[in-house]
Amino acid sequence: MKKEKTVENLLNHLIAVETMGNVNYSTMALINTEPRMKEFFSILSQQEEKHKALYEKIKKELVGSDARAISLQEHIDINEDIKKSISLMQESGTAADMDEAYKIALTLEKDTLKLLNELKSHVTEDQVANVDRVIEEEKTHIKFLEDNR
Repeated sequence: MKKEKTVENLLNHLIAVETMGNVNYSTMALINTEPRMKEFFSILSQQEEKHKALYEKIKKELVGSDARAISLQEHIDINEDIKKSISLMQESGTAADMDEAYKIALTLEKDTLKLLNELKSHVTEDQVANVDRVIEEEKTHIKFLEDNR
């Protein structure tokens, strides 16, 4: 039961991070005046919604199944990552300006990558390809944010 709860917490956290990412990117699209950037942040916002839907689907399929048991250290690491992201979300809410929005976005994207790599060890073989696809999308988000800051 503890194993399932931890994986469920990980998925719940990923869902929350994607929700915040969606809000943050929507805000960035609204406050940005450059058409190309506005469009890109709108696309990122939509991708975050798709990622959220994928995590919800994986959660529905995975929680209660025979997922790989996690070690105590993995449990500690997951909880630390979750605490860091939750702290950022509570402190930040939504971005007040573009600099803050970029900072929030980069932090959340990097945290998401760590959590997704952890998630891969708990999902079924069929789900690994979907998680890998999201990892690649998150990497492109990071690159774009770093290149356009």
